[in-house]
This record gives sequence, structure tokens and C-alpha cells, in this order.
Amino acid sequence: MKDRTETLVWGFVIAFVAGAVFGAVLPGCAPRQIYSPFDSYLRVRDAFGKLCWSGCGAVSVESDANTSLASTWIIERGNDVIVFNETEMQLVGERYGEQAVFGIFAHEYGHHLDFSLEPKIGPWSEMSRQESWRRELIADRWSGCAMATAGVWTEPYVHYLETAAREASHTHPPGPMRSAEALEGSRACR
Repeated sequence: MKDRTETLVWGFVIAFVAGAVFGAVLPGCAPRQIYSPFDSYLRVRDAFGKLCWSGCGAVSVESDANTSLASTWIIERGNDVIVFNETEMQLVGERYGEQAVFGIFAHEYGHHLDFSLEPKIGPWSEMSRQESWRRELIADRWSGCAMATAGVWTEPYVHYLETAAREASHTHPPGPMRSAEALEGSRACR
């Protein structure tokens, strides 16, 4: 038993020294990378800047821990605002990858473009399911287009849509429909 313990200790010491000298990292010992959803938003804004010939209009982004959604789009005093829960977005980033967070922000930015081109009439609560789904799918197509424009891999976002967002609601179509639109948007903008 003593020989086995001694071997394990020396193995760990050698691996640790090798890591320090050669830059190798022991499995499970890598420093946790600090990820900010704001970084994804900035990349989304840059991608849409390439897609908008005369500018995309005013959009701001705010973190609000009280919002229950990972990301939502609202109009406040005529300015478009993307509001998101930073903790939830970080969890999405950890589980699905930064590309999924990029896709969520791109989807929300897609709402901004959609409603800039075709303004919404009346409150959200009065929008029919058919109209709401149509608007969501347009935003999903814009998200895929932005991802292609920025060179961002769509698969993590598609996986997010098909797992975390797979169930349909009155306002959102099922994940497979949404991921098909995101992929179509990506193909159209390559």
C-alpha cells in the first residue's frame, strides 16, 4: 500500500511540475474561465452592423436579475432594449456554449429589426398565436443570419433551441421549428 501511495504522490508531483514547465493543465484543474454575456452581445451588434446598410437603429442592452427569461426584447420610451438575466445567460453559456448565448442575443436583435421594418400594432397580449409565432420565426432566421455573418457555429444554438426551448407556447413555436429557421437564416447569409 505504501508503494502505491508513493507512486501516486510522485505521479501527481511530476504532472504538476510538467504543467508548470510546459503549460500543460491537469484534467479538472483548469482555471474557470470568466464569461460575460455582454461579450456575446457586442459580437452580435457587430454582426448586425455588417447586415444593416443604413444602421440598425438604437438598441441598448441591460442586465436585470428580476427578469425570469434568459433574454427578452421590449420597447421603452421609443428605444429598443434587450433585457436579460445575466445569471441565466451565464448558465446557458456554460451548458450550451457561448454560441448559444450569441444566438439568443441575435434572436432578440432580430426582433428589433423585424419590428423596425413592420411595427407591431397593439399590446403583446392581444397578438394572435399565429402572428406571434411568425414574428418569433423571423427573429430566429435573423439569428442564423447573424451567426453566419459573424462566423459563429450554429450547432450549440440549435441544440439549445431543441432542448431548453423545445416546448411550444402561445408566444413561441416549438424548438425544432425555430432551429430550422435559424439554420435557414444561416444558409441564406453565408
